[in-house]
Amino acid sequence: MNPFTSSDRDAWPALAYADWVDTCNTLHLWTQVVGKVKLRLAPLSNHWWGIVLFVTARGLTTGAMPYGDRVLQIDFDFCAHVLVLRTSDAREQRIALEPMTTADFYAQVLAALRALDRRSALFRPRPHYRHVLENRIPGVFGRDSRDDEHDRPLH
Repeated sequence: MNPFTSSDRDAWPALAYADWVDTCNTLHLWTQVVGKVKLRLAPLSNHWWGIVLFVTARGLTTGAMPYGDRVLQIDFDFCAHVLVLRTSDAREQRIALEPMTTADFYAQVLAALRALDRRSALFRPRPHYRHVLENRIPGVFGRDSRDDEHDRPLH
């Protein structure tokens, strides 16, 4: 039995992959950058299950990640087109989600982490995780200077 009525299906906009393939590829890389932060901070669990980004009403989140005596959470807010880094001591950094290279995005994430007093040197991808970076990244995120895009939704 289908729990969705036809009006439920009609409420979602059409999303043709060909229309947003470049944005999809960019977001894929950017979520990997944030995923590397979570990989370093989140407690280990079987088969790396704790390293997922969770869906929220506005995008994706790392959820709370402990470090020191504080907590860090990173949210992709696709409604406001911003990446928000928040700590439990009420500090916040924002990065606009706009067209930029993955290297620029990576640098901005590291700068935001530094502004929150988190040592960014911890977030260099380790060689044995290189397979996770796919074939697009030749070594580290900071070297990917190809033009990437992030399209705002069509209204």
